[in-house]
Amino acid sequence: MSRLIPRLLVVLALIALVLALTGAPVLAQDAPPALNCGVNVEAAGAWLQSFQSADGGFGNGFTPESDLGATADALTAILKSGLDLESFRRDGVSPLDWIASRLAPGAALNAGQLGKVLSAVAAAGADPTDIGGVDLVALTVAALDNAPDASGYLGMALAILGLHDAGADASIPAAAVEALLAARTEQGAIGFGPDQAPDTNSTALLARVGSALRRSDVQGAALDYLKPLQNEDGGWPYQSPSDFGTESDANSTALVLQALVAAEVPLDAWNNPHESLAAYQLEDGSFTFQQSMPAPSLLATVGVLPAACEAAAWAAECLQCPIALPTREATPTPAQ
Repeated sequence: MSRLIPRLLVVLALIALVLALTGAPVLAQDAPPALNCGVNVEAAGAWLQSFQSADGGFGNGFTPESDLGATADALTAILKSGLDLESFRRDGVSPLDWIASRLAPGAALNAGQLGKVLSAVAAAGADPTDIGGVDLVALTVAALDNAPDASGYLGMALAILGLHDAGADASIPAAAVEALLAARTEQGAIGFGPDQAPDTNSTALLARVGSALRRSDVQGAALDYLKPLQNEDGGWPYQSPSDFGTESDANSTALVLQALVAAEVPLDAWNNPHESLAAYQLEDGSFTFQQSMPAPSLLATVGVLPAACEAAAWAAECLQCPIALPTREATPTPAQ
């Protein structure tokens, strides 16, 4: 049972949890054309609409109330896959409005939650220093000053990436970056939190941190760790070896894909993993976590959509990419 806890915590902190759902209404007729992402974005969007709560947010699967992390993940997925945010209003309230209404000054939020919200706000083009009267940048910096918290090293990576997405690289605390890098194994990987084995999810986020901070040494070592863990189907498991098996799952594959795109490496040198994502989509438009146990999952759906669209755009653009990774020499980070 003790080994089940890290896996469950990652599911809780990373992309918000596996959720069930019911039928799916159609998107608004005036919605913009969905992007060609290699998956059926329109069907996934309809599924997301059917799952959305009446208050405009998205639940986490364990309680009936809307959840901040799940709503932030859903908002990011909606925006990055080209879906129409206006079609996700409930009684005039959009997911972004719901998020703003929950960011009361003094709210107890961990670094991972704040990082997700910052990334979602950045995708929406909103001012991260004034969301519902709250300065998200300042809150996230303060959370990083006290990290690792309940969201672990994975949460620290999410917070750093959120600040980067919000254009606040200069605010990233140097001490937090140093603490995250100090948690790496000799192979350049990290686990969810202290004393936990490395996993593909946390390490993929670490690789993105390396790309964001122009630390090619961090980026390259993390990708070197991830490459031999890729399965023949082009995807990745959460961990390998693992007592839970090493079947590829949608979320791990999506997170590694985003790390590859951030590093600007050619996907064909990695067996075109983006092409495997369509196999996780179910008839109702949702995505399943693993193909061996097909079941609608919010976790998988909001994880796959942005990754699929980013990877498809990069694969189309990357016609003459260099095969080799950037030279791995440490470069100064923007944090001071």
